[in-house]
Amino acid sequence: MTHRSICLICLALCLNLAAQEYEGKRVCHRPGFDYSRDVGIAVTKPGGSCLEIRNPNLRVGRRLPFVVAGGPQTSGEIEITGKLDRACGNGPQKQTPNRETHDRDAIAHYKFKIVRGTLPKSVPALALANFRGVMTAQREGIGADLDHNGRMEFFRSCTSSEGVHITIWTGKPLEGTRRWHGYYALSYDVDADCTEADTRQ
Repeated sequence: MTHRSICLICLALCLNLAAQEYEGKRVCHRPGFDYSRDVGIAVTKPGGSCLEIRNPNLRVGRRLPFVVAGGPQTSGEIEITGKLDRACGNGPQKQTPNRETHDRDAIAHYKFKIVRGTLPKSVPALALANFRGVMTAQREGIGADLDHNGRMEFFRSCTSSEGVHITIWTGKPLEGTRRWHGYYALSYDVDADCTEADTRQ
């Protein structure tokens, strides 16, 4: 083997290793699930559908999985069909990830259509904007590893006297770590069954 051949082989090996290192960094630095921007509340009403989420960049045709957190829990998929200039609910809505949010995370409103599953009228569901994993039915309800850290997240819904509180938990609801809290106001009184862990700010 000539000196030139050896040099060419070494160069090829170096380029291959560099490409592998770049690919590994590119994959590892892919944006992860962000509870402040990737979780919203979707609802269908006689007047149409509405999604509220702290993400102004969802395009028409984007599909999002959803979870109806009230029992029995179900899941499906919606498709964004346009933007709205009004809020979804009958009163003040609130979405609180368990970390500080910023002005750039102002709530945006979208209309959508259901492409898989069923979303009962006036029942708020959780919509997930940056999740492409698998949802599975477990003892605690529907579970999904939203942030791909090897730990399952679960969904819960309960009622206060005038609205619905929806939460996401890492681990068993009410016992694990609460990751996200949303509130959807209703236009009528309901029996309250929430706990302090559901509603705390």
